[in-house]
Amino acid sequence: MNPTAGAASSFDLQVTEIWFGQDGTDVSEDWFEITNDGSGTWTASTDGNLYYDDDSSDASAADLVNGISSLAAGEVAVVVVGSESDATTFRSVWEQVIDLSSIQVGWTEGSGLGDGGDGVTLFIDDEDDGVDSSDQVEFASYPDGSGNSGQSYDVTNEAFSVDGQNGAVSTLTLGGAGAEPAVGSPGNGNAVITTTLAIAATDAVKAEGDSGNTSFTFTVTRSGDTTGTTDVDYAVTSSAADATDFGGSLPSGTVSFATGETTQTITINVSGDTDFESDESFTVTLSNATNGATLDTADATGTIQNDDVAPFFDLQVTEIWPGQDGDDLLIGDAPAIVVEAEGLLLTKENGFDQTWEDSATTDPVVSPDEVETAMHTPDANQLISLTNPEVDDEFPLRAEGFTPEMMLEDYLVA
Repeated sequence: MNPTAGAASSFDLQVTEIWFGQDGTDVSEDWFEITNDGSGTWTASTDGNLYYDDDSSDASAADLVNGISSLAAGEVAVVVVGSESDATTFRSVWEQVIDLSSIQVGWTEGSGLGDGGDGVTLFIDDEDDGVDSSDQVEFASYPDGSGNSGQSYDVTNEAFSVDGQNGAVSTLTLGGAGAEPAVGSPGNGNAVITTTLAIAATDAVKAEGDSGNTSFTFTVTRSGDTTGTTDVDYAVTSSAADATDFGGSLPSGTVSFATGETTQTITINVSGDTDFESDESFTVTLSNATNGATLDTADATGTIQNDDVAPFFDLQVTEIWPGQDGDDLLIGDAPAIVVEAEGLLLTKENGFDQTWEDSATTDPVVSPDEVETAMHTPDANQLISLTNPEVDDEFPLRAEGFTPEMMLEDYLVA
């Protein structure tokens, strides 16, 4: 209760909530809430100006509260410990989530509030003769809040605020040491119902088909405030698929919600083909939501499944001949096999030290410790040299395509 003015006056100013900041970056300056629990109105011009100090309760150090000229019975106001611009910042942060339209927000350039436990002292200079200890009308404190970063202290309920309890909400603006909202119920206003959007894959993992278009669908859900209209853009991106998979260009567009609508469908048409390829994923991303809507889930993924048959591979040994000295690509007297390869991968097998070279190119020989596979075009020849083979050694040659590995017959080193 007010220890002095409250007994002689019909107003009764009480500190009912205190916010002391966050670990790291604060979403706003510290603030506290004042409620007039009396039956009459406090008016600064007739009852005296309001002053603030922290738990030191030092009248000589008290600072004037600006921006609040009166409080009617039952009315609530918020005082930001900072400047007038800090009060503006407070309002912009909190009015996104709580109705402050009828709440006065004042400011005082006094001492900030610590998270290790502190307090708020109010004075009213009722005789307009300077603030002294007899002018104290209220004191409220809070316990150590070092484990409650961003949570206000509800003086009335003697507890740190929790989102969803006793009118407390979380700010959309984040601060603290990480992505941390502030939590509180300044002004005791009604929570603002926001519009949120989320996208999810509905029917978006399927085979592409051999021709025509296959439809991949995604659902955009609107929740919260659905009383107005909302538009949101979408666009497809992919590191695997390209424009040809979607008819020539990556799809994009806009989804529009009419009043009361809660779901819309995005249809992405994928072009069928007969090309044998790996499965390809793509992402549909939402952006640029209108009328204050926020994106709860902005991305969803689809997968284009390959349904084409792997190409046929035909390997033929066309010649076995000894290596030559000089500038030949072969090593020393090592025998070599010339293989006609059609669209396949050749890999070394069973520990042979092989050196690879595509006869259709002039690239230098690549040693096995640098690369173990090489892609070859249809009808290209490949020289395979073996280091230190012995007579009658068998050389297993393996082809790797997009289907499970095929083991070819062993070729005998002559």
